[in-house]
Amino acid sequence: MYKCFLKVLAAEDPNNPNLNECKDLLMVGSMGHASSIALGIALNKPSRNIVCLDGDGAMLMHMGIMSTIGSSKLRNLKHILLNNATHDSVGQQPTTGYHTNFVDVAKACGYTWHKSVNSAEDVKAAVIELMKKDGPAFLEIRVRPGAKKDLGRPNETPIHNKKAFMSFLNK
Repeated sequence: MYKCFLKVLAAEDPNNPNLNECKDLLMVGSMGHASSIALGIALNKPSRNIVCLDGDGAMLMHMGIMSTIGSSKLRNLKHILLNNATHDSVGQQPTTGYHTNFVDVAKACGYTWHKSVNSAEDVKAAVIELMKKDGPAFLEIRVRPGAKKDLGRPNETPIHNKKAFMSFLNK
């Protein structure tokens, strides 16, 4: 998803030097803490756009962070929810993701912009719109459950991944 996200942004603005300033912090197994970490980074790096890719299962488990994010009024925080109504990466247990109106939750929590899309045709325009909005901004992308059979995992240890990301942030 992340590579697709960068391709969308690069196609929209091929001269944007910030597209070379991207780095992932993979939170495999953290189940819900990506948005909390994104908030901390956005607080400490106000000149950078921080994009959090979240899952519906994780968001349901830690929905309270949405209130904190919304009340933060951080212009640089973009929150993308990939909603497939399952805990897909850990066994495909169903969630209530399709029955939860995350856009209404984001609105009630104080996100300045909020939208939901559910077709491939709408994703590109919505991501471009999201990146132009002051945050905290929220985009739900409804997708079908299922993952690639050969879904890769990070090659580095979590400690290495953390140190590399911290080094990137300190540039």
